[in-house]
Amino acid sequence: MANASLILAPYETEKSVRLAAHDQYTFLVAPNATKIGVRQAFMELYGMKPVKVTMVTTKAKFRGQNGRRKKAAGKKAIVVLPKGAKIDLSKFRS
Repeated sequence: MANASLILAPYETEKSVRLAAHDQYTFLVAPNATKIGVRQAFMELYGMKPVKVTMVTTKAKFRGQNGRRKKAAGKKAIVVLPKGAKIDLSKFRS
């Protein structure tokens, strides 16, 4: 179950909701996560093999007046499922 801890939470934005309509789901993942690790973690959590996994690393950005507040860096994974496959994201909600 160690691989399942790589996927931290679903990433829900307007764009990710649109992607979900096309069988692509976005998740926040651990900074040390790899495509293979995310694929295995997804298979443990949902019992289905993704068609493709894409990783996106975001850098920290400075926001606010004079750039004093820092927006955290992170890593996202976009998981593409077979056509017509749907998953339940409630596993991450408490």
